[in-house]
Amino acid sequence: MQTTVSRLSPVEVELQVKLPKEQVTAALSKAFNDLGKVAEIKGFRKGKVPLHILKQYYGGRVATDVASKLVDESLPRAIDAEKLDPVVSPTLTKVDVLDEKVEAWSFTAKLEIRPEVADVVLDGIELKRKVWSVTDEMVAKRIEEARELHSSLRTPEPLRPAQAGDQATIDYDVKVEGADREDLKQRNRTVVVGKGRLLEELDKALVGMNVNDTKDVEVTFPETHPREDLRNKKAVLSLSLKELRETVLPAIDDELAKDAGYESLENMKTKLRATLESQAKERGEHELREAAINALVEKNPIAVPPTLVKNAVGIVAREMVQYARVRNEAFDAEAIVKDATEQAESRVRAGLLLAEMARKANLQVTDADLEARFEELAKETNKAVARVRAEHRDNDKRTALANAVLEDKVLSLLISKVKVEEVAAEEPLDG
Repeated sequence: MQTTVSRLSPVEVELQVKLPKEQVTAALSKAFNDLGKVAEIKGFRKGKVPLHILKQYYGGRVATDVASKLVDESLPRAIDAEKLDPVVSPTLTKVDVLDEKVEAWSFTAKLEIRPEVADVVLDGIELKRKVWSVTDEMVAKRIEEARELHSSLRTPEPLRPAQAGDQATIDYDVKVEGADREDLKQRNRTVVVGKGRLLEELDKALVGMNVNDTKDVEVTFPETHPREDLRNKKAVLSLSLKELRETVLPAIDDELAKDAGYESLENMKTKLRATLESQAKERGEHELREAAINALVEKNPIAVPPTLVKNAVGIVAREMVQYARVRNEAFDAEAIVKDATEQAESRVRAGLLLAEMARKANLQVTDADLEARFEELAKETNKAVARVRAEHRDNDKRTALANAVLEDKVLSLLISKVKVEEVAAEEPLDG
């Protein structure tokens, strides 16, 4: 077997494999011999069909099958011999016609390989780790959220105008640019007043209305409206307030704490503070890791295999579309593909660089590492460790977990090798 490598780019090569006539002839002879034992052709007994008849009937199919087998057998050996490291399956670009008369038979495959990284550059990378101080006000805010969660509703006594926080039942008809829109009208719609969850003009109009009041409200649909036909359109809503209920918040005491799953109010405050501190630390570490990866990519502008980028574009684009839909935001498919392509290239480049760092540092995932992660998952999900371990008996799940552990290790290595300064966070923890 002779092999020739032609480099097309830093991440693409062509590999030509040439097999000697003897090997090709032997493979064809064996294929026809095996076929002759089972072939049934009218006028001949099974196993007694002459070779020239077999070639006449099955020559093309046998040549195709043998060529495929020779490629399957020799291509992996050729890749190993040339010490190539493909990141996706090779693509055949040329296959010679298989014929016993040829002196040598060859095929050519295109491979996408890992770029050669002489050294991962980290010099000059400076990062900031944000630190959030958990305050009494932050704990109080979480308690208020618990009060709202365990609140009740009642009709105001005596009845009064609607105010922020009330739950209102409304009807409205809609005219868009003067035309009635039956598809937009609402009946018995329940909304929360003054919380910014409605069109701004509608939210403001509800404040101060009494039950059975009606009014016309002029609104402009935002340019980010999910329905493209309504974006930036002006409309008039004929609004009626049918029912009003106010929120009754429970007292801040031990009973509230017990309803929320705590032993007492003091226990609630202590655990809420601990949760906030844990969230603050996790967010700080997450943002630090993201910044470290971005800095790594910027410092090391290596080439990336196009197929890996193409595959990543699909994943990133789906994530972006899903995020927009969850937030009920409009999105432009062309813009998403453009943004996804940039993110995908960065993501693939980061993966290759981190893998190179892990290789050079000889980072490994041990059974002890996996066991420690099982214990973490058990604590996070409130499951027994044995159950978490059993859930990862599947090879794919175990491999995915091992990859996550390895990623944590290499990111920790990366952060340990750059300058990190702790700074007080300016934005709120929930922001």
